[in-house]
Amino acid sequence: MTASETARATIYVGDDEHPSDDYSWIVNWLKQHKDRVEVAGYETGGWEHLWDVHGPADVIAEIPEGFLCSSTWTAKENGRWTAESSDLTGMFS
Repeated sequence: MTASETARATIYVGDDEHPSDDYSWIVNWLKQHKDRVEVAGYETGGWEHLWDVHGPADVIAEIPEGFLCSSTWTAKENGRWTAESSDLTGMFS
């Protein structure tokens, strides 16, 4: 698989009624694609869950748009500005 055939995504779902329908959808999707999608990072605040994932672009495209959010993880792939790639010296002075 070449880099052009892969994609990254940051997934955010709330989970105020555990398990929420959104949380259950993502967990089932991850199980379904466990051999094709890698979870590069996971965070939770208890009621919120964030996953950084990558895999085949067609599989990543299955994620509902409402579950996607911007992150440093996705910005690196898309060549956008990130704190790691920019000189912030003097920016806040």
